[in-house]
Amino acid sequence: MSNTKISTKFLKIIIFISLTILIISSLISFYIMGNIKKDTQRILGNKIEIKLENKINNSLQLGVTNAVSIANNQNIQDALINNDKEKAYQILNNLNNKYSKFTKHKKSKIHIHTYDVKSFLRSWDKTHNGDELSSFRETINYVKETQQPVLDIEVGWANLVIRSIVPIIKDEKYIGSLEFIQDFESIQKALENEDKYFFALIDKKLLKNKPTKEHIIDKYAISQSYYKRDFFKTLKTVDLDNLIKQGYISKDNKYFSIKPIIGFDSSFIGYYVIGEDYEKIKEIINQSQNITKK
Repeated sequence: MSNTKISTKFLKIIIFISLTILIISSLISFYIMGNIKKDTQRILGNKIEIKLENKINNSLQLGVTNAVSIANNQNIQDALINNDKEKAYQILNNLNNKYSKFTKHKKSKIHIHTYDVKSFLRSWDKTHNGDELSSFRETINYVKETQQPVLDIEVGWANLVIRSIVPIIKDEKYIGSLEFIQDFESIQKALENEDKYFFALIDKKLLKNKPTKEHIIDKYAISQSYYKRDFFKTLKTVDLDNLIKQGYISKDNKYFSIKPIIGFDSSFIGYYVIGEDYEKIKEIINQSQNITKK
């Protein structure tokens, strides 16, 4: 065999090996980059969830601080003991005006309950009182039994709310309880300042008001009247099961992460969803991939 033939055959072998190595390297690189993308999206989703959780916890702590302060108000205690709803309403109305004027929590509500777990006074409706609560408000029953505060996320009459419930104690005697109620609007607006958009998807069976078709996603319905419309429109088109399984999903240049909503009794309520422009996520992913390439 001539040297030329040997050289040609050897060259073909070298080219074949080189191409094989190149293909394998490309596949490995593609696999690594794909994993980096998935890991980065998952990490970002976890960070968003932690941010949301911190904001909710801050609201819960604010609520319990305010609730304790109001429950220790001697005039409120005397009004409850003397069944003086008008006096209690005047005090609560004055407090609500101050919260609305000086804090971000402009739609907070206060509900006072009697020692036998009936409604004494609602700050937003002084004519609706006296109804029995023990049959369906386990959190209030718990406060009465333990005389300890409860911080909870519950489905209210119209939407998802943050409740901080504390006992009212006078002369070491339990005389009732008080709850400070907040909606999620202040949390939504705080997130929107960071270009993140909040949605609360509630199991339809838990909503007292029947949701309209435009507010429904599969077995869930959005509980807010205020939300980012274009993001919700995209959210309605995503594979919700896949979003729940992965914890995140991207579609139409939008990124969504999801977290379960669990109630006081460990019951499942629905999901928090946070939406964000995918371009911002993509930029972080590219930075992570570029670091790996170096």
